[in-house]
Amino acid sequence: MAWRGPAVLALLVVLGAVGGFGMSRGLADASVGEGAAQPVGTEHPSPPGDEAFVPRDDPTDAPLLPGIELTEARLGTGRSAIVFPVPVGWKANYLSADVVKWKKPKTSNNTYVMRVTDVRSRNQTADAAIDTEIAAMDANRDKRFIPLSRNKTSIEYTYISTEGRLRHSFMSWVDLDEDGLVDAQVVVHGRDADVPGASDLIERVVAGLSAG
Repeated sequence: MAWRGPAVLALLVVLGAVGGFGMSRGLADASVGEGAAQPVGTEHPSPPGDEAFVPRDDPTDAPLLPGIELTEARLGTGRSAIVFPVPVGWKANYLSADVVKWKKPKTSNNTYVMRVTDVRSRNQTADAAIDTEIAAMDANRDKRFIPLSRNKTSIEYTYISTEGRLRHSFMSWVDLDEDGLVDAQVVVHGRDADVPGASDLIERVVAGLSAG
């Protein structure tokens, strides 16, 4: 993936504040998943007064690097489990039976984190899942979501965290049994400095996903 860099991403935040999701039109990048990435966006103006918004500085923790060592993890049990790679040393936080978040211990909030979700109960195609996610982003104006690119199984976007920091995210869906419906969703969030490592991590996790 060709990373545009902090200066361009800062410009995206300003554009998003001034022009809403419509300003993301014309942006395209290589993303995880199948098919050529396409720009996405909608045409809603942002609320008055957002023009002066400036994200807070990122935490200064060392960045997530490409090529980190991975080990095997599972979400669920038995033959219904989803098996996937996770970074060695990261710790799991099970948010529910279907959702697990992985984070490196002792890293600050708003650094990097990965989440894996079993989405089989949603009975959605990848296109429907992506449409649902983008609609939810568009509805949450407080977080200033800006979709950057989309392909058949993934999206890339930025948003502002509740702490006021700029986040860069990669989200992918995987159809494990090739029945046309997605089974797992993988998300990696990070900072500017984490983008190369986050992009590399989600590619490797998606490639390593399998059914138990």
